[in-house]
Amino acid sequence: MKQDSGGRERGLIDSWIWVLAVCAIYLVLAWLRAFRPFWYDELLTLYVSQLSDLPTIWTALKDGADFNPPLFYVITRFSTALLGPSELSLRMPAIVGYLVLCLSLQVFVRRRMGAGMGLVAMLTPMVTAPILYATEARAYGLMLGFVGLAMVCWQNMADGRSRTFSLAGVGMFLTAALSMHCYAVLTLVPFGLAELTRSWDRKKIDRGAWLAICLPLTMVLSYLPLMAAVRSFAVDNEVYRPTIWSIPHFYIFLTFALSGTILVLAVALWALVMVKRNEVPSESTGYTNAELSLAAGFLVVPILAILLAFTVTHIYHIRYGLAAICGLAILLPLLFERIALRRRHAGTVAAAVFALSAVVQVSSWPKLLEADGMQFRKVMQLENAVPDLPLVVSSGLLFLEMDHYASPRLIGRMHFLADAGLARELTGTDIFDKGYPQLRRWFPIRAALEDAQTYLRSHKRFLIYGYQKHPMDWLVPYLKSLGWQLTTLESSAERVLYLSESPELVDGHSGAMKR
Repeated sequence: MKQDSGGRERGLIDSWIWVLAVCAIYLVLAWLRAFRPFWYDELLTLYVSQLSDLPTIWTALKDGADFNPPLFYVITRFSTALLGPSELSLRMPAIVGYLVLCLSLQVFVRRRMGAGMGLVAMLTPMVTAPILYATEARAYGLMLGFVGLAMVCWQNMADGRSRTFSLAGVGMFLTAALSMHCYAVLTLVPFGLAELTRSWDRKKIDRGAWLAICLPLTMVLSYLPLMAAVRSFAVDNEVYRPTIWSIPHFYIFLTFALSGTILVLAVALWALVMVKRNEVPSESTGYTNAELSLAAGFLVVPILAILLAFTVTHIYHIRYGLAAICGLAILLPLLFERIALRRRHAGTVAAAVFALSAVVQVSSWPKLLEADGMQFRKVMQLENAVPDLPLVVSSGLLFLEMDHYASPRLIGRMHFLADAGLARELTGTDIFDKGYPQLRRWFPIRAALEDAQTYLRSHKRFLIYGYQKHPMDWLVPYLKSLGWQLTTLESSAERVLYLSESPELVDGHSGAMKR
């Protein structure tokens, strides 16, 4: 068995064929999810990217159509122009970006920890919760792909490889990452920590490196109009509101799917140590101090995102901390090597266990997707529910999805009732009630948007479809508080179809029965 410069095994596991095999696993995962129906956020991507030109896109973004910088929509527009309009083409930038992240992690870790642990790093984003965002038509996949490329360029620069091109790559790819999403600015922190550590170790400041890391901050200027648009909406709702519990919640989200894999791997590595107990541990080149600082910096990005939401933006979603997957993918191989007491075959064993975990994921997804498809088919069948009554969609999230996919017959019956004041009072946010009239200026919304009070005065009997309970929905509890009678016609674990009747009709029915 040949060994690399760090004493680790080489041979079959060192072949790039295994990297291609992991890419194949990823592409199967992506393909399984790429053709599911769009959800609300993805439809924002679709409609903004379909606007006529870049100035129109920028004007719509400043009006609150969505909250990402414009380059993301330009790339998405190119993808759909190249591949044709479909769920796959809109999601392709995210799919490619996430794969680039996985390949970048493989290169970054392989240089220090060997081929096996490089595969572990590559597989980590595929067997953890962030994989869900690899096939969403949103900015996260592209952002992470650019961050991954910046990591490799920074490592090249630190190692003295093609310094000019490496520095240019750091600056260019970090600028591109910050051009994808406003919270991407936090990804500069890991690079800053790494460069601080590197400067300390070298007792010398690398001005070129600091310039490459700081130059992307100019992109923050493009965030200001987007933040102004966000501040025009009320967002004091639990969906957006960060809490102190958001911190443990994120790290549970990040690592929970790995718990079984790590348990199996710990047993396998213990068995390896027992079998190879007399083997001399391999020499370890390991990560530099600066690279460890980089990984640690990525792991604290979620905490920084929560702090930023507390103090500046007042909006937080768990996906804003996804860059933490980079730190996890870098540090897990180091942990596994230590558990295995630096036995030479530790990387091979770890890569095999992680690959098996990825295959298990591939086999489990068809059932989940079939459940999603069944729910979608049920929604589209609403056109047959009490066809002589209008259908009011009580959920702002579901309204845009149904508006996009519904048949003309169903669209003719669909309504969304808006009352920004009531929405703020009852839910703390008016993002749908105030937002949809603005979005209609930019998006091809087909169903009717109605003033809630006007509609309720003129309609005494109609259907309501929405979630059983959602913190952003106010219509159902409001009607109940007014004495409307809501009779359940159909229900599932999450959604419900009501027949709603005004108090006047209910009292009239009661009076008729008494007579």
